[in-house]
Amino acid sequence: MRFFSAFSEFLNMKFIGSLINKDANKAKYGIFGIPFDRNSFIRGARRGAAAIRASSHRLESFLWQQKFEVSMARFYDFGDIRALNYRSLYKHLSKRTSNFKGRSIFLGGDHSVTLPIVKSLAARGGKVKVISFDAHADLRDSYLKNRFSNACVMRRVAEVVGFENVAEVGVRSCSYEEFGLIQSGSLRIYGADVIKGEGLSRIAEELADFTSSGIAHLSIDIDVLDPCYAPGVEDPEPEGLSVSELIYLIREIIRAGNVVSCDIVEVNPRLDVNGLTSVVAAKIALEVLASFWELEAGGGKL
Repeated sequence: MRFFSAFSEFLNMKFIGSLINKDANKAKYGIFGIPFDRNSFIRGARRGAAAIRASSHRLESFLWQQKFEVSMARFYDFGDIRALNYRSLYKHLSKRTSNFKGRSIFLGGDHSVTLPIVKSLAARGGKVKVISFDAHADLRDSYLKNRFSNACVMRRVAEVVGFENVAEVGVRSCSYEEFGLIQSGSLRIYGADVIKGEGLSRIAEELADFTSSGIAHLSIDIDVLDPCYAPGVEDPEPEGLSVSELIYLIREIIRAGNVVSCDIVEVNPRLDVNGLTSVVAAKIALEVLASFWELEAGGGKL
């Protein structure tokens, strides 16, 4: 009984610093879990949201570098958005988020959950910019006869918002088919080698400028990081970004003012080592919350 009680508490755990239930209507920012992994080859990412929440309690909610207590950001963890299948995920996501107007963080889940998030943003009308941090291009038209595979997600996203409104950061792996699409120049690609070779500040400035019109969504596939920082992923790819490099880029892009949502996906606890990937993902979520708060405290508006 003790085991089942602890497991139930784990599944219902809220992200550290969340407002309590009775104050949910006071939230300026929201966290939503999306425990879905049916479009991945190796299952397990559906457990990512719960693992990230639990791992957030291994960290302090006070961020040393910013000297900021994240609970001051007044955010609420709204729990999970569940769907029986991928077709109904957009409907469930739209329903759960329709009454919340603040900036949001979504915890996946495999990378395919980014598509319904972006579709819900596009339904608002106006231009939507998407920046994907990922080791892989995810631009296949189909993978294993599945056009909605996590290996195809950015192709589907680009079809919704326009290829010119998509930027990919940290890429260091793609198929021959995908490379042909990349060479067409229809979307922006910043390979991991370019980031390390030319410096972060210039690329951060370009990405911030990229989001200057419309609204923007950041999609963070945790495998954008080098496997030494995030081993618990379906497809680890060497020579990735460091945690510090990723956080720097996220902060600078959010500082530009138009990022309204972010997802953190592909954390697979079944493949993790000492919960390291979940802890890193929780740290990134804390940094996103702090960046949202700093933006609005400085006069930025949603």
